[in-house]
Amino acid sequence: MIQTEEITKKYLKFGEKMTKISPKKKKKLLVIFWILVIGLFFVNPIFSITLIVLFIGIRATIQHFAFMKQFAEENGLEYQPWLSAKNFQGRLFSISNSETASNALLGEYQHCPFKIFNYSYTIGSGKNSHTYLFTAAEIEIPEADFPFILLRSKTMPVYLPWDLFQRKNDVKISIEPEFQKNYSLHTTAGYEIECLEIFTKDLLIFLREIAPQFSVEFAENKLYIYDDRLIRDKKDLTALFDLMKRLIEKIAPALSRMRDDFSALHSYYDKKRP
Repeated sequence: MIQTEEITKKYLKFGEKMTKISPKKKKKLLVIFWILVIGLFFVNPIFSITLIVLFIGIRATIQHFAFMKQFAEENGLEYQPWLSAKNFQGRLFSISNSETASNALLGEYQHCPFKIFNYSYTIGSGKNSHTYLFTAAEIEIPEADFPFILLRSKTMPVYLPWDLFQRKNDVKISIEPEFQKNYSLHTTAGYEIECLEIFTKDLLIFLREIAPQFSVEFAENKLYIYDDRLIRDKKDLTALFDLMKRLIEKIAPALSRMRDDFSALHSYYDKKRP
């Protein structure tokens, strides 16, 4: 399982090399590998099983590398094997110091730069550590300056610990009963009206019908969409890609118009709060 940026880079470099090997040579290498594993099994079964587990992990990494790169090529996007995980602004990216962002797809839609990427973070250490992996999208809204706003999907309790939105000055906003089994809505105190102007009933219906598993967070000038797992197939990645574009179409113009309102509120609360 990928736990550090260094390991991620090694996997991706290896994966890139493997995708360039001819099918005939891959088949030959596979035959050699299984002969080696079977031979070692009679000498050291534990080591042989370890090799099999390692092989399965590497193979999955290579396949995912090829999948993300192909998706980028098919949709006119730029592919980057890894990103700096320190440049993200959402609260989910502050949970752990052991984090990686890889297999990034970069592009622009309606003057909004965006990224779709795999993200992982590790909590705990040693035998008590656990690594979470999922797919996220980042949309930059030029010249915006948002407060903390999070629409939390009820399918993502593991990735979004409660203390992320129980900080000082955070409030939970009441939403209509028909959406409460799917979502909870949180923001910084004082921005409740603006938050509801973004997450209207129409937008909540749209999100619930299209992709109820996604959570949406606003932070500074970025909008983040979090899936509840690592996306591994074209259908689901296309769904995230399409949702991202439709969100830009639906709310980016309104967010740009709200820029002055947010700026005025930031100035007011910065003076008022200790």
